[in-house]
Amino acid sequence: MQQVRDLTPAQIRDRGYNLMVTAFLIIGGLAFGLPAVSERDPVDKIDDFAVLAIAVIALVWYRWGSARFRRSWMPLLLVMLAIASQIVGIFFEADDRQSLADNATAMLVFVPVLVLSLWEYFRPLGSDWPTDAAPTRSEMRKP
Repeated sequence: MQQVRDLTPAQIRDRGYNLMVTAFLIIGGLAFGLPAVSERDPVDKIDDFAVLAIAVIALVWYRWGSARFRRSWMPLLLVMLAIASQIVGIFFEADDRQSLADNATAMLVFVPVLVLSLWEYFRPLGSDWPTDAAPTRSEMRKP
């Protein structure tokens, strides 16, 4: 496992980006997926459990995957899958107002997350962004 002090500024930036999107997916997955346990109709559970499964995939990818230190399409893909699962849920649950409202609320959460994630992914960093390793504490203390 790579130690934090061995990371370059670009790796720190990319890890922060991946952590941000993963955290949104986990929180959204728990918020919109766990209520599916109490639903009676199996069709109503499909989209909710899909969001919960996407949250678990995001957690496993971030925690045990090797790509968390570099810019990756995986968080974007997972957010798009979460939105797609809610769109599919709208078609499955068109006759149930409460479930339809749950899907609309989830999309109101995941669409801004997708926009923010896309902006962060494609944002130009500028020429002042350091690309080499940051100085260690002992190097900073030298006169």
